[in-house]
Amino acid sequence: MRKRAYLHSRETTWPRIAVSYMASFQQARVERMYRPHPTRDAISIGILDDLPALNTQHLLSMTDDTGILQHAIFSLPNCLEGYTTDDNARALIVAILMNGSSHAGLSRRYMTFLWHAFNDKTGRFRNFLTYDRTWLEESGSEDSHGRALWSVGTVLGNTKDAG
Repeated sequence: MRKRAYLHSRETTWPRIAVSYMASFQQARVERMYRPHPTRDAISIGILDDLPALNTQHLLSMTDDTGILQHAIFSLPNCLEGYTTDDNARALIVAILMNGSSHAGLSRRYMTFLWHAFNDKTGRFRNFLTYDRTWLEESGSEDSHGRALWSVGTVLGNTKDAG
């Protein structure tokens, strides 16, 4: 049984998974070459003007003076779950890409959350913040750290606001 399990799992080793990812990326690249999707440039010149207006009601209801809450129960924010750097980084990207909207204050709120999440001692972002504003760890996951950096890069690449 042990040998069969070992042999069966050989397809899921990291080198084989990496090869399958590369094949998937190559397939997506080829498909995109034959059927390109609209880019942000297409959006900026009005090709997608017939899209409905973005409804930000849930985003606004999930955001308080600290940032965006991690979870909801249907349409109600679930305060018991608190906040994450992950979700505030995602929300920051959305807020920045909504530039020119009436929700400009959201990007400042999410950026402030990330600033607070950065731990100077470890040089990394914390991830989980309780509703009573207590950090649950000194250093978040690699994933949350990377997402925070991605969102800050999105800010730097998409804002004209020096603040």
